[in-house]
Amino acid sequence: MISREKIALKRRSNATRTIRSKTLLVLSMIIPVFLLFSFRDLASLDDGSHTKDSIVKSSGKISSNDQTSIQKSKESWCDTVKRARSKLDPMFHIDVPCEKMKPAKSAIVSMITGGAPEGKGSRVVFEGGDYVKGTLALGASLLDNLKSDDVHKLLLVKKGFPLPEEHVKNLEAVGWTMGVSPDINVEAKYMPRFGRYKNVYPKISIIGLEEYDCVFFVDADTLTVGSIDDLMTCSLFDKPEYIIAGGLDFYHRKWKHFNTGATLWKTSAAELERVFAKTKDESFMRRFESDQIFINEVYADRHDTAFNSKLLEAEINNDQSEFESMKKDFGQVQHLPWKYNAQTHVEFQNPSFWNKRAEDNRVLHFTERKGWQCPEKYSPPADKDSKRCTPNNDDLDCACREGYKWYTYLKKAYEITKK
Repeated sequence: MISREKIALKRRSNATRTIRSKTLLVLSMIIPVFLLFSFRDLASLDDGSHTKDSIVKSSGKISSNDQTSIQKSKESWCDTVKRARSKLDPMFHIDVPCEKMKPAKSAIVSMITGGAPEGKGSRVVFEGGDYVKGTLALGASLLDNLKSDDVHKLLLVKKGFPLPEEHVKNLEAVGWTMGVSPDINVEAKYMPRFGRYKNVYPKISIIGLEEYDCVFFVDADTLTVGSIDDLMTCSLFDKPEYIIAGGLDFYHRKWKHFNTGATLWKTSAAELERVFAKTKDESFMRRFESDQIFINEVYADRHDTAFNSKLLEAEINNDQSEFESMKKDFGQVQHLPWKYNAQTHVEFQNPSFWNKRAEDNRVLHFTERKGWQCPEKYSPPADKDSKRCTPNNDDLDCACREGYKWYTYLKKAYEITKK
């Protein structure tokens, strides 16, 4: 028979083994968790990039927004572009050297879509070289007036348009990332009659740059003369219905339409395809005078001249109460303050308005005489008022009070390209 002492000893031995087994089980569960949190803490000492663990919420789950942030933080810019445009028809794709580009929130975009051969231009139909000069001056001005490193500067050349390699190198030297836009055309019966506007429909392709929160499109006849960093945060799109932010145009001496030479777009592949479908809609489409008239028919929210005048008055007087009350009638078009698209034909068509706002301008738009058409000067004119331009007036000094700023930046661009 087994003695009581031996039975007790055996029971203690079994109990010890049980305790040891349970202890090992618990440790096997605890140690991986400990190591997980230790490695997480070590990861937090890296170069500041957002890791998956660093944005885990207190619930231990990751929100859909954070999942997107994680995905973006691990992507190359090429991956981001590919993902953002996955639903976009390839015919609308804009080619950019994404492998050389860092991530960005927004982009400023200009285009060269055409131009007469050298020596074949006129007062109303410009040479390709004129647009190169315009974008050289614009690029140089952006070096002073766009400081954010979260903004790309894209200069798109229409597919098939020949641009000499020397021009490409010079444009890159002043800060442009060169790309290629698709050649989007409309039927011949809808093509604008005015020669300069026959290549404008490729501009709508920028709406599909969905890798950005917003893009600021500027024509080659614009110039930045003040900071635009705040605009490039995309904060103007504070309501979901806004698709475009446009500044009012003094059109035929009335505040009618928004001017499309400097417009901020909320990007959307679906919206681009909707806009392009309009060019195929016979109940909508006609031979529009220009891309501006076309876009103002697609987004027909600035046809009421009385409303527009009231809106501009609220802006000038800084009447926030009146401005906010008018927002309910903005439709799809957010208001872009005048200072971001100051059109120079207003110099002589509405001089009191121009003179009152001139010091606050940040983007000049040479609408009457282009910068390259103004007299070459490097200081402001002595006379107070702009010379009046008339249909039969060949005086190139009219509407050129700001021309000296354009030449100053063109000179700076040339100095940069020689380095």
